[in-house]
Amino acid sequence: MKRLRHLILGAALLGQSALGDVYYVATNAPAGGDGGSWPTAFTNIQTAFDTAQVHDTIYLAGHTFLLTNQLIWPAASNVTLLGGYVATNAGGPGDYDTLKWPTILTPKPGNAHRVLFLQNATNIFIERVIIRGGSAVQGSGFYADNVSGQIRHAVFENNISPSGNYYGRGGGAFLLGGVVTFEHVVFANNRANTLNTGWSVYGGAIYAASGIHCFRNILGVANVAADDGTFTAAMRGSFLYVDGGDVTVENATLAHHSVASALHRNGGTLRVANSILWDNDSGDYAGTITFSNCCATGLTAGVQGNLTNDPLFETPLFYLASDSPLLGKGDRTAAAAGVTGWTVFTNGSTYADPGSEMVNLGYHHPEGIVWD
Repeated sequence: MKRLRHLILGAALLGQSALGDVYYVATNAPAGGDGGSWPTAFTNIQTAFDTAQVHDTIYLAGHTFLLTNQLIWPAASNVTLLGGYVATNAGGPGDYDTLKWPTILTPKPGNAHRVLFLQNATNIFIERVIIRGGSAVQGSGFYADNVSGQIRHAVFENNISPSGNYYGRGGGAFLLGGVVTFEHVVFANNRANTLNTGWSVYGGAIYAASGIHCFRNILGVANVAADDGTFTAAMRGSFLYVDGGDVTVENATLAHHSVASALHRNGGTLRVANSILWDNDSGDYAGTITFSNCCATGLTAGVQGNLTNDPLFETPLFYLASDSPLLGKGDRTAAAAGVTGWTVFTNGSTYADPGSEMVNLGYHHPEGIVWD
């Protein structure tokens, strides 16, 4: 997973600018700080959330924050959360680099709870954080109830939603209403897992109950909706389960999902464009889904621009070979797809003219890699 996070978060990418007050949070700051700088930072993220008002920005040091309870997002609108900072300078947020200084939000060992809970929050902005190891029946990593905003350059990994006395839904994220966009995000090794017969599981990585949600430039790998082999409950949507609302997936690579199909639409609408679904053990999709300019073995080649060719992945991290049949097969330009400056090649080469070149299918990386 270290290499995977590098490919998603390694680039220095700009977030929103601070319009209101700013607060700093670092695990190694002295006790009693007012949060006004790195030397006087809060040591607890929840303290910053409880302090934040409209248009405030919270900067997180590139530390591992061991949580004793779920974080509850502030009720104020237009709050921004940014991670990955070196956190050594006296004034201003300073440098960030999420390869060198990853910000990890995870329960303290021995604790089992959700990582982040949001309700009735508007215009949120979250960037450069890793949400790891949450455990709750619904939305173990991220639970959003009537929320609008963006999550960018983030990783959701190793979160688990176990069914016990209720359905396990959305190991990585649970979306109830609202309008949320996920862009340049990885979902890896999240799980909705049956622990009690009769309680089914839905959405190993993501469960969409309602609302309008978009997933753009997404890498989904090895998420699971499953039981432990002794129960007979239903298992649906190892990557994404859509129960209602309007969900769009664009430029995603979804691979190595098992037990249940990667995508499952039960209600609402699900549209998938410019994406690759490959090597998903129990099928790529179930239910009625609109695919356009996608690659999957179960699609009909030539219909709505879809293909069934082998993508020709070059490495286990899903770069494309220079002769991949999926190059330039998208339905819009690279600029319109939001991947200008991003790459599908190990050598890091990008679009020469993103305003006119058609987008390649699948997930785009921020940079190339030397594979060893």
